[in-house]
Amino acid sequence: MCKMIWFSVILGLILISGSPLKADSPSPPGERIETSRSDAGRSNAIPNQITTPLTLLWRTAPPPVDQTPQSASYAAGILYYAAGKTIYAAQASDGTTLWSYQGSAAFNASTALSSDALYAGSDDANLYKISLKDGSLIWKQPASASIRSAPVIANGHVYFGTEDGHVYALDPATGNTIWSFQAGAAVSTPVVIDQSGNVLFVAGDSKLYDLNGDTGRQQWQRLFSADPTDSPPACANNTLYIGAGQTLYAISPHSGLILWQTQLAQGIGSPPTVGPDNVYVATDDSKIVCLNNQGAQIWSADLGSRSTTPALLAGKTLLVSTRHGVLLALSADTGALKWEYVVQSSLNVEELPIYADNALYALGSDGSLSAFQAQAKDQTGPEITDVLPKEGDTILGTNVSYAATVVDVGSGVSPSTVSLTLDGAPLSSAQYSADRNGIEVAPIGVSLTPLSNGQHTMVLKATDWKGNTTTKSWGFMVDNTGKTVSGPYRGTPTDNSNSPYPPPTDDAAERMQERQQASQIYRALMRQYKQNGSNGPSPPMPPSY
Repeated sequence: MCKMIWFSVILGLILISGSPLKADSPSPPGERIETSRSDAGRSNAIPNQITTPLTLLWRTAPPPVDQTPQSASYAAGILYYAAGKTIYAAQASDGTTLWSYQGSAAFNASTALSSDALYAGSDDANLYKISLKDGSLIWKQPASASIRSAPVIANGHVYFGTEDGHVYALDPATGNTIWSFQAGAAVSTPVVIDQSGNVLFVAGDSKLYDLNGDTGRQQWQRLFSADPTDSPPACANNTLYIGAGQTLYAISPHSGLILWQTQLAQGIGSPPTVGPDNVYVATDDSKIVCLNNQGAQIWSADLGSRSTTPALLAGKTLLVSTRHGVLLALSADTGALKWEYVVQSSLNVEELPIYADNALYALGSDGSLSAFQAQAKDQTGPEITDVLPKEGDTILGTNVSYAATVVDVGSGVSPSTVSLTLDGAPLSSAQYSADRNGIEVAPIGVSLTPLSNGQHTMVLKATDWKGNTTTKSWGFMVDNTGKTVSGPYRGTPTDNSNSPYPPPTDDAAERMQERQQASQIYRALMRQYKQNGSNGPSPPMPPSY
């Protein structure tokens, strides 16, 4: 995984639950069918206990074309997921592709599994049933519009919604329509099934609908003052949990009556995760909040970046993926960090992970698939690169910024172990954060006291979650006369003596580098300014290059 000092990274994952779904045909004895949302009520909770820290077991290369993956499903040692126009079956032991099915349009929702088939909705307005054995098409059934609501199998039916507001119940054996219902706007999130077999869902008209699962007859509806589609319902403990704006609601699935409601400090940006006693939601200020079953807040934890997918509750561990490709394992009781890993993929992975057979599977936004296990070996410490000031550089000693990229593809960097010293003295402003995805160089501190002429030494230490430590030392020179400057601060002292930013040059490539460095320095200055209580003048804006 990649880590860097003063960065935080987040990613989207795929989690598999331990609760079998009702399939259209019985599952063979001992075969588990698991999905990214764990049950037809979409509680996102499984009873499995996860041992942390986890270590990378294997990772596949991304496909040759850009494909946005959807959350995976798992059965009998095989992972199934959609990415772009393709549905894949991959061996869970090593990620090898067993078969793929090519559609005519993108599959923009996760799949659902029965004992022998996979169901997937497409932007071509068809629901597909595909054989798990070989990826062959069994049937496809046209709908009224594009399907971006993941199918749900329950009550002997397959349920899904469409972008023109229809909800369908199909016969899984034939694909024939059993009933359909017209809502007031698009149904883009999955339906949930309550304990009585009723179908509940939200639509783009800010309404929550309740339908009889057998007939499609509407039983009640509720209008919210804010859009609930960012936090669609989860049903557990005979209660429906749903977020709308900044408010989390607990609702009776039988009557639609509000049991309680709690307003949070920020908007709710993820579907709820519901455990035996607590409810968890991510908010727009990059936090995850834990509430008890009466709506009282127990704790909140900073994720470093927004999460728009539900967390996976596995026993006493909460697994969260963020939009910057970071996986976090938190204590479900306290929110304390138990593990953090930067998935090496592009940003904005917004799909849920899967946990099955003692392994965690995560899809990156580039279509790559990663597997993690607690038992996997990791005997190599983090890799430290892209240090600033660069080794051997000669720079001016005013407003010096420091940075490094710290990468650990095994078990990930343990943030509390990262330390940086300058000439033997700790730099207290140096902080590890996954927010930069562990790849981009970012400043970790800015010296307020000018450095003296001569040689200076930096020492950076970082330890991964399995206890492997890397120490990197490097040196640079300071020349405050400006005569031999070779680093990012070129020119004479008068060019740079009153500014923390590098002076512009005539070279286009160097100007691009200077622009990036100036942006990094500004972020570091603002961070330090806020840490000091926003006292005194605010940092100057970077110049134009």
